[in-house]
Amino acid sequence: ACQMHRNRVVAYDKDAQEDVIAEDIEQCNDICVNARGGIYVTEPPKHQVWHIDPSTHEKKVVAKDPAIAFPNGVRFTPDQSQLIVADTRGVRLWEFQVHENGDLANREAFFDAQIQPGQIDDGADGMVVDKEGRLYCCTHLGLQVFDPAGRVIGIINKPQNKWLANVCFGGPNLEYLYVANSDHVYRRKTKTQGVLSWQAPAPPKPPRL
Repeated sequence: ACQMHRNRVVAYDKDAQEDVIAEDIEQCNDICVNARGGIYVTEPPKHQVWHIDPSTHEKKVVAKDPAIAFPNGVRFTPDQSQLIVADTRGVRLWEFQVHENGDLANREAFFDAQIQPGQIDDGADGMVVDKEGRLYCCTHLGLQVFDPAGRVIGIINKPQNKWLANVCFGGPNLEYLYVANSDHVYRRKTKTQGVLSWQAPAPPKPPRL
């Protein structure tokens, strides 16, 4: 978990005992963990992303770019070869190649979110992926759904006209989509299944002809 106002990353065991993993990450915002235990954390004030080694807890900056105005949500593609970073104050979601040592490379503005006329940013926040490689991202317009090629293929309306902060899959078969919409949490059943990044990577889907 990110403790934003304490500038640190912590982990909790099943008895809710807290272990400090890393400190001095200014207003750390979002977090994801891959199957190797590598931890990635966004730090919006400095436009950067950190990697934390799972065994030594050593941390290093693996992406820093003013072009990413407010790096927020962070998620892996199902095969964990790419890391996606949402930019709350921009109109694009960025994708990086993930190296074995945790480094990121080959930054690309891969996803273009939809915005309403007159808006200057998409409000991109929490994200999740499903087994088909589709990306779901919380935005001002609602939960935008991108296909693996980066195209918006649908927008699920917000349950209430308030900030849509985060999203995840849950339930016994990861078939329920949960969203945190300001002061409420909502769920809906889907016809797909989510992917958990800390489990074994899902192989990439073959392209459809």
